[in-house]
Parts: sequence; structure tokens; C-alpha cells
Amino acid sequence: MEMTLNNVTGKTPELSTPLSDLDAKILITGSASNPILNLDPIKMKVGTSDLAIKAIIAGIEAPNLKLEITSNRFNVDELMGTQSAAQAAQSSGTAGSESVEVVNTAPLDETLDKMAPDLEKSLENPMFNKIRADVKILARSMRMLEGEFKNARLNLNYASRVLSINNT
Repeated sequence: MEMTLNNVTGKTPELSTPLSDLDAKILITGSASNPILNLDPIKMKVGTSDLAIKAIIAGIEAPNLKLEITSNRFNVDELMGTQSAAQAAQSSGTAGSESVEVVNTAPLDETLDKMAPDLEKSLENPMFNKIRADVKILARSMRMLEGEFKNARLNLNYASRVLSINNT
């Protein structure tokens, strides 16, 4: 089965910034017992970030995820709700070029404190013992933890409840 999405825009209470310009090709192959979901590519804008995502998710019993995210501007602080849209526009140099909704954002530690109970509960799921994930992030400019990183390259690997992060 193949599905194509073009120019999708949306906003939900969970997203602190709206999603726009989403284009995606989704292909489902394999069998009922071992499906393969191929997302190649998904392109979108979320706030001041532009993202291109390629992903392959295989299996149900022991899911294996391969994910590659590339971006010219990847604002993790804004996506996590620790930076307002106005601050994001100012840091990306787009302030004044368009109207920006000002949002009151919490510091990172407050945001993580709010997320912690739900995160802890979800991590109790025994499925996390079986999941394997390889994630590659390539960003020309990345804003994270109030720092700016140029030409960021990160590899994240998750298996047996262990996450390793390497800067390449």
C-alpha cells in the first residue's frame, strides 16, 4: 500500500508550533506478522525548523527503526516548547519578515519535569526491551539547550534500553 501527502498543514495542542508544507510518501510492505513501513521522504516545516525525514520501521514483535533527519535549521528548543516562536524567529534572523505569535515558554527543566511522569510511565512498557533504533541527525544549524551548533552530526543508537549518542 502506498500513500502520498502533499502540502499538509496542521496544528494540535501537543505541538507548540504549527506544522506546514508537509509532503510525504508512505509505503507499507511485508506481511501482517512482519510489516515494513517506509517513509521516504517526509519533508516539513515546524515553526522555524525545516526537516527532511527518511525512515524504515520493520517488525511488530521486535521493531527495528532506521531514521535519518536532515535539516538546514533544526530548532530543538522551539520544538520542545522551551523557546517561543518570537525567540526562534529572532535567532534564525527572520524577525520582522512575518508576524510571529508570542508564546510564553517554560525553561527546559520545567518542561522536562512536566514530561517526566508520562515519560516514566511509557518507558515501563516491555516493548522497549525489544526495540532497536539507529537515528542519524544532520543539521547545518541546530539550536538545542540554548546553544547554536553549526554542521551538527549526531548518531543515536538504542538497543536493550541503552541509548548511545555519538558526534561524528
